[in-house]
Amino acid sequence: MLLGDVITALDDEVVASEVLVLCGDLGLMASVAQAASSRGETKGRYAQAAVRRFADGADEEDWFALLNAVGRDPEPASAALVTMLRWALSNEPSAAADLTCGCGGSCR
Repeated sequence: MLLGDVITALDDEVVASEVLVLCGDLGLMASVAQAASSRGETKGRYAQAAVRRFADGADEEDWFALLNAVGRDPEPASAALVTMLRWALSNEPSAAADLTCGCGGSCR
Protein backbone atom coordinates (compact mmCIF):
# COMPACT_ATOMS: atom_id res chain seq x y z
CA MET A 1 0.00 0.00 0.00
CA LEU A 2 1.27 3.48 -0.84
CA LEU A 3 1.72 6.07 1.90
CA GLY A 4 -0.91 8.34 0.34
CA ASP A 5 -3.42 5.49 0.41
CA VAL A 6 -2.61 4.81 4.07
CA ILE A 7 -3.04 8.48 5.01
CA THR A 8 -6.36 8.70 3.17
CA ALA A 9 -7.60 5.50 4.80
CA LEU A 10 -6.96 6.98 8.26
CA ASP A 11 -10.25 8.89 7.91
CA ASP A 12 -11.99 5.64 8.90
CA GLU A 13 -11.32 5.03 12.60
CA VAL A 14 -11.58 1.24 12.23
CA VAL A 15 -9.02 1.32 9.43
CA ALA A 16 -6.83 3.70 11.45
CA SER A 17 -6.79 1.25 14.35
CA GLU A 18 -5.95 -1.61 12.00
CA VAL A 19 -3.13 0.38 10.39
CA LEU A 20 -1.66 1.19 13.80
CA VAL A 21 -1.85 -2.47 14.83
CA LEU A 22 -0.18 -3.51 11.57
CA CYS A 23 2.71 -1.17 12.36
CA GLY A 24 3.58 -3.74 15.02
CA ASP A 25 4.35 -1.37 17.87
CA LEU A 26 1.77 -1.52 20.66
CA GLY A 27 3.61 1.15 22.63
CA LEU A 28 3.36 3.51 19.68
CA MET A 29 -0.33 2.67 19.32
CA ALA A 30 -0.94 3.50 22.99
CA SER A 31 1.03 6.74 22.71
CA VAL A 32 -0.95 7.79 19.64
CA ALA A 33 -4.22 7.01 21.44
CA GLN A 34 -3.15 9.08 24.45
CA ALA A 35 -1.94 12.02 22.34
CA ALA A 36 -5.08 11.91 20.21
CA SER A 37 -7.26 11.92 23.31
CA SER A 38 -5.40 14.88 24.80
CA ARG A 39 -5.99 16.82 21.56
CA GLY A 40 -9.64 15.73 21.32
CA GLU A 41 -8.96 13.84 18.09
CA THR A 42 -9.47 10.30 16.88
CA LYS A 43 -6.35 8.18 16.35
CA GLY A 44 -6.81 8.50 12.61
CA ARG A 45 -7.09 12.28 12.68
CA TYR A 46 -4.06 12.47 14.96
CA ALA A 47 -2.05 10.30 12.56
CA GLN A 48 -3.08 12.42 9.57
CA ALA A 49 -2.17 15.60 11.43
CA ALA A 50 1.13 14.05 12.53
CA VAL A 51 2.04 13.49 8.88
CA ARG A 52 1.22 17.13 8.12
CA ARG A 53 3.21 18.35 11.13
CA PHE A 54 6.17 16.25 10.02
CA ALA A 55 5.97 17.65 6.47
CA ASP A 56 5.79 21.20 7.82
CA GLY A 57 8.26 20.98 10.69
CA ALA A 58 10.81 18.24 10.14
CA ASP A 59 14.38 19.32 9.53
CA GLU A 60 16.90 17.74 7.15
CA GLU A 61 18.01 15.20 9.74
CA ASP A 62 14.42 14.09 10.31
CA TRP A 63 13.85 13.69 6.56
CA PHE A 64 17.07 11.70 6.26
CA ALA A 65 15.88 9.42 9.08
CA LEU A 66 12.57 8.97 7.24
CA LEU A 67 14.28 8.08 3.96
CA ASN A 68 16.59 5.69 5.79
CA ALA A 69 13.66 3.93 7.50
CA VAL A 70 11.70 3.68 4.25
CA GLY A 71 14.70 2.40 2.33
CA ARG A 72 15.41 -0.54 4.60
CA ASP A 73 11.90 -1.68 5.49
CA PRO A 74 9.93 -4.19 3.38
CA GLU A 75 6.80 -2.15 4.19
CA PRO A 76 7.90 1.40 3.33
CA ALA A 77 4.50 3.02 3.89
CA SER A 78 4.29 1.60 7.42
CA ALA A 79 7.90 2.60 8.10
CA ALA A 80 7.17 6.15 6.95
CA LEU A 81 4.04 6.40 9.08
CA VAL A 82 5.82 5.03 12.16
CA THR A 83 8.72 7.44 11.70
CA MET A 84 6.38 10.41 11.31
CA LEU A 85 4.26 9.38 14.29
CA ARG A 86 7.31 8.98 16.52
CA TRP A 87 8.55 12.38 15.41
CA ALA A 88 5.17 13.97 16.11
CA LEU A 89 4.89 12.32 19.50
CA SER A 90 8.37 13.46 20.50
CA ASN A 91 7.40 17.00 19.54
CA GLU A 92 4.17 17.07 21.54
CA PRO A 93 4.34 19.88 24.11
CA SER A 94 3.58 17.43 26.93
CA ALA A 95 6.35 15.05 25.81
CA ALA A 96 9.11 17.57 26.49
CA ALA A 97 7.43 18.76 29.70
CA ASP A 98 7.44 15.22 31.12
CA LEU A 99 11.20 14.81 30.78
CA THR A 100 13.37 15.18 33.84
CA CYS A 101 16.70 15.20 31.99
CA GLY A 102 16.33 18.78 30.75
CA CYS A 103 17.09 18.00 27.10
CA GLY A 104 13.68 19.11 25.83
CA GLY A 105 13.09 15.85 24.00
CA SER A 106 16.33 15.44 22.06
CA CYS A 107 17.27 12.27 23.96
CA ARG A 108 14.28 10.37 22.54
